[in-house]
Amino acid sequence: MNIQKFDYSANILPSVLWQYDQAINLLNIIRNKQEWIDKNQTVFWNLWYSTVFNISAENVLMTDFGLNVWSFILNVPSFIPLSVSDDEIWGFNSFNPTFPTFTNDNLNFDNAPFAASIPVINLNAAQQHFLILLKYFNCTSRLSIQSFLPNNYEAETTPKNVYSDSFLYDVNTYLQYLCFNLGESIGYSTNTIFCHDNLDLTISYVFSDLSAFPTALRSAIDLLKLWPKPAGIKISSFS
Repeated sequence: MNIQKFDYSANILPSVLWQYDQAINLLNIIRNKQEWIDKNQTVFWNLWYSTVFNISAENVLMTDFGLNVWSFILNVPSFIPLSVSDDEIWGFNSFNPTFPTFTNDNLNFDNAPFAASIPVINLNAAQQHFLILLKYFNCTSRLSIQSFLPNNYEAETTPKNVYSDSFLYDVNTYLQYLCFNLGESIGYSTNTIFCHDNLDLTISYVFSDLSAFPTALRSAIDLLKLWPKPAGIKISSFS
């Protein structure tokens, strides 16, 4: 496939008429504008693939903007709100025990509840990248499971190119791909994660060190239900 090459540069200096080629203040303004264009247009578009479009885990040039773009595309929120209890939500029609059939919907003037500050799960860039790649894998893979021996597994020593065959790798291969490329960045060091088929329509997730896996990231994956699993299969345990 031949991909057309584009020249994203834009030279605005020739737009200055010869009558103004000695107008120092005007030329300074235009040169400053040219520097802005070079930085915010030419460089941006030249780096578009590596900083925005290339979602692969080994891409160290991925920017926060790129993560936000993929977060929007895949509907993976950057901030995951946690639920609050009823006593932390209130409105003008608060509950009155003298009216047992009264439904307290806690609405204010704009038909929305007042509430205390709602806590959210905050992830760093690498953890957000990990979350997005799990959603991408769930959307594009068969989610088959490769068996492994629970007491005899090791971390990958070489990265896998999981994009080479239409992204149809099994869950365990993909999990090791994520851990190899993002393990250190998300705070999981060189630990591993494996998925074990229990042969009873359930699977178990086995971590080489469950306590080391970032709590915030695991909570986000749990809430968004992004742990990879085949359709109709239940996740029975994490260990």
